[in-house]
Formats: sequence, structure tokens, C-alpha cells
Amino acid sequence: MKIPALLPLLLSLALLLPLRAQQAVVISPTSPPTLVEGDKSPLFIYQNGGLAVTGTSPSVTGTAGALNASVELTVAGAAGAAIQVSGTWAGTLSFQSTINGTDWVTHNGTVFGGASVTNVSTTTGNGAWAFRLAGAHKIRAFMSPYTSGTATINIRAATSVGGTASEGLATQPISGSVTATGVAGAAAAGATASGNPVQVGVIAATAIQTARTAGQIVIPAFDKIGREVGAYEQIRDLTTMAPMVTLTATTETTIVAATAAIFNDLRGLILTNTSATATRVDFRTVAAGTVVFSVWLPATTTLTVALPVVAKQATVNTAWTAQLGTAVTDVRITAFTIQVN
Repeated sequence: MKIPALLPLLLSLALLLPLRAQQAVVISPTSPPTLVEGDKSPLFIYQNGGLAVTGTSPSVTGTAGALNASVELTVAGAAGAAIQVSGTWAGTLSFQSTINGTDWVTHNGTVFGGASVTNVSTTTGNGAWAFRLAGAHKIRAFMSPYTSGTATINIRAATSVGGTASEGLATQPISGSVTATGVAGAAAAGATASGNPVQVGVIAATAIQTARTAGQIVIPAFDKIGREVGAYEQIRDLTTMAPMVTLTATTETTIVAATAAIFNDLRGLILTNTSATATRVDFRTVAAGTVVFSVWLPATTTLTVALPVVAKQATVNTAWTAQLGTAVTDVRITAFTIQVN
């Protein structure tokens, strides 16, 4: 192979050799590096992660010595700005910004380099304040009202917003002591709660909640002292004892009145026969309906009937009835129900 034929390849390699991977270098915003022409420079970033953009931050210095006088700066593309006011003057300077370049609105800032996070939108004295710009096109200090003197106003934009108080952002002080006493997770069985742990609360119910359909969320029901309500032990307010009814004839008689939109499911009975004649008592879930069960009631006897399962009504807003098989002088019935929907 001839040497001249290698020259293009050697030249290409020579051009590639100075190249190397560059990484971002963290710099101090108050002490940027000095470079001269021909230096190879990586990207520079501030300590808060903001990109250090080449060039001088835009700024303006002006005066406000009359009513409605203002000093403004175009800040499109800047992340933040600082305004410093000095001089001898009396009046009120308002800090304002505009997005469309025409309509000005109040713009809140915080004391520059201070510890307070209190928003400031006006000043009647000298000082310095920091502002987040959030897409603003311009920011200004506007004099109104004005009394006397001249305020010197300096506005400087920033290409990145720092993360420390010295860079213009405030910090929130905490007064008092901070003590790590929180306890997370479940406590051991039988342990005494300490450290004010977060309690798990439930919603007390005194009425039946709306029935849900399959797939919907249902809030568990608890009574007023935190006991969970089961299918049999209903909320106390919905466990009812019907007024006692006296029967002497064989006429069908209501023992539990109908309740609108509610099932009155029967859970128990007290029956007293004070007469000298035994009789059968038939019970129905709806007037003139089918007899669902019967109880034989001997003479001069009181029976307490605890049903093996709750006797369910088939239809809401219907009454339970009782009917004697034979007429007697006195049979008294008290019914116990639970209301469900």
C-alpha cells in the first residue's frame, strides 16, 4: 500500500483525537470560571441544577419620581427576577407583571435572601425582593400613590432560580422543637397505645343507607358506639318493638304496621293467653296473604318465641298480621322486628 493513499485516513483520525466526552460541571453562581478563546468548555450548571447560560443576565436601572412612573424589564424566557429599590422617596411602589405585554397584574415576591415566606406585592421603603416569573413577558415597579422624592429601581432577570435563601428564595422557619415520636404500623396485641397514634375511625349510622348495586362501594355500618352492624343485629335505632296488640276474635289483625320503602323482618314474639281456652295463632307477612307459620298457644300461658332465622318480608311497605284459630277472651301479642331495605 502506498503512503499517499493513507493520508485521508490519517487526517480523519487526527481530527477525531481531540474529541472526548464532556460532562456538566457544577459552578458557583458568584464565582464563574474564566475562559479564553480556544479553551474547550463543558456545560456549566449551578448548584441547584439550573443551566448556566452564556451571556449577561438582562437588567435595567431607572427612577420613579412621579405619580404612575415605572421601571420595567422584558423578562421573556427568564426563570426569576430580583428588584432592588433605593433612594429618598415617599409613596407606594407596586410590583406587577404582564404576560401579553399590555395588561398588568399584581406579582408577589419575597424578601431577597430573607427567611420569610410572606408574599409581598407592594413596598413603601427601600429593599430587595425576589420573584418567580412563570412565563411572564415583563415585570415592573409602578409608583402609585406618590408623595415626594425619587426612588432608584434596579431590576435584574435570572436564567435559573436558585434553591437557597442567598439566591433569592425564602425558607420557612420552624419555632419550637421537632421531636421524632411518631409510631407507624400495627401495635402488638394487648399493648397500651402511646405516642398519640392515628386512630382508625368509623361512621356512626342511625338510619339505613341507600342499597347499592353489585360492584359499587358500600360504607360499612356501625352503631353509635362503634359496634359493627351484622345482618341480624341491626342498628339499635332500627331494631323495633311493635306496640302490644290484644286479640279476642278470629279477625286478621295487624301486629307490625307497614313502613314505607322498608322491610320489617320478624325476629321474635311474646304471646300471652290469659283465657282458659287454648288457641292457634296464624302469622302472615302481608294482609290476606299466605300463612307463613303458626304457634299453638295453651290456656293461661306466656310464650317467648325466638325464630330460628329471621322471618323476611317479601315486599316493602307491608304489615305483619296475626289471626286466632278460635275466639278467646284475651290473647296479647308483642312483635320484635329489624328494619332493612
